[in-house]
Amino acid sequence: EPLRRPRIAACGVALGTLTAVIVGFLQVLAVLSSEQEAWIPVGLYPFIALAILAPAVVGLLIALQLPRNTVAWILLLGALLPALQLSSEQIVGAAWAYQIEGAIGPLLLLLSPLAIAFVFPDGKLLSRRWRWVAVVAIGSFAFTIGFNLLDPEPYPPPNEDVTNPLLGNAVGEFIRGTGVWIPFAVGVLLGLFAGALSVILRFRRSQGVERLQMKWLVWGASMIPLVLVLEIVMSSWFGGGGATPLVLLVTAQLAFVSAIGIAVVRYRLYAIEQLVNRTLVYVTLTGLLLVVYSGITIGL
Repeated sequence: EPLRRPRIAACGVALGTLTAVIVGFLQVLAVLSSEQEAWIPVGLYPFIALAILAPAVVGLLIALQLPRNTVAWILLLGALLPALQLSSEQIVGAAWAYQIEGAIGPLLLLLSPLAIAFVFPDGKLLSRRWRWVAVVAIGSFAFTIGFNLLDPEPYPPPNEDVTNPLLGNAVGEFIRGTGVWIPFAVGVLLGLFAGALSVILRFRRSQGVERLQMKWLVWGASMIPLVLVLEIVMSSWFGGGGATPLVLLVTAQLAFVSAIGIAVVRYRLYAIEQLVNRTLVYVTLTGLLLVVYSGITIGL
């Protein structure tokens, strides 16, 4: 069966993600040794694991139905790479693990959503002209990660006792000194704007089923800035700290990947209209409650 191999591969990627997350958890529990200080608190790790496993599960469910769907593989690989970071110390040692985490970590959080923005929902770019946009964006991410991996600086506290394996390397010093990394960092930023523009253009051109699919994507993506604004307001009025920011972000992540899965497999597409209306009602009520609370607080 021609589609059997992609399905088996998808299961293998998902299993690899789960294995890497478990290895990372064993490291957090100190079952496996670690030289990195103040890594991930035990209480926060389940939320991080959930944020990584959610796209892996959704990607696997899509791949089992549509083995050659590009979005499914973006979700699967987008979950596997961060998961490997969690277990990287057990694979390459603390020194290289810390170097890799610092170089790749933040960019990986952006790369998968950007790739989805370019090809959602049919796995294809808007047009041939967008190939160059995608190439520039991917190239900018790749070079930026490469430059970060060559970082020649010692590790900051509390991991200053871990020696950077590339400490003082000439190539890294040249990159930092000449600013050759700047155009590629700008390319990353422009790539993010291009991804947003791709979604907007596709949404405006879409009709019928594709229109509903795009609405699901937009709804899911809108959850991220909404929870960020909510967290900023709550931190300002009630004080920050704790697991609240991470819980909110994980909730937004679950909403985002669930919306993608629903849109791609076309499950209950027409429910998006009711969901959007309810979201607007809840957001409005939450805003009114916060305004009333602030008024009472200021009055007191």
